[in-house]
Amino acid sequence: MRGVQLTPVRPFPFPSPCTIMIRLLTLFALTTSLIACSHELLANGPSSTSTGDTAMMTKTNVVIKHVSLTAREERSLPSGVKPDRDRPIGFASIFFELENKLQQTTTITIQKIEVCDAFTGFVQLKTDQPQTIQLKPLEIYANNLQLTNKTGFSGFGKVKARVTVQIGNQQETIESLPVAIEKY
Repeated sequence: MRGVQLTPVRPFPFPSPCTIMIRLLTLFALTTSLIACSHELLANGPSSTSTGDTAMMTKTNVVIKHVSLTAREERSLPSGVKPDRDRPIGFASIFFELENKLQQTTTITIQKIEVCDAFTGFVQLKTDQPQTIQLKPLEIYANNLQLTNKTGFSGFGKVKARVTVQIGNQQETIESLPVAIEKY
């Protein structure tokens, strides 16, 4: 055994307890974040934005191109303003576009526009005054409507806009995507 030289074996370098703790904490944080994101996606769908856009083709060749909604609630009083019981608290902006795909003039009546709770359907804001529009051939009509109330939004979560139009003797309803209420 003269010619054989043994080299000392190095022990495996174990990380310090502090390093192990940091790695476990990081793994825990990433797992928690992943679970929270998956719950959000399951509850609210793939998009949870403050503006929801949708489009729908009606049976009468009039396209309701977009319905989008922004909703906010201002419970805190702006600085410098005296308290007022009749001050608007709930605000909704509904934007929609209609397009006439026909080569003739079409009469459209906007029956009602509502802002309702996305889950229960409870109406929070609405306008019931029908508005008649004459759309010329291939014309695009855009409208922005502001609705307010003095009570804010009841319930929890999200709201959506619902626009009901009548074209001839046919009635169509289109809804925006549910959006969160911005609270101030």
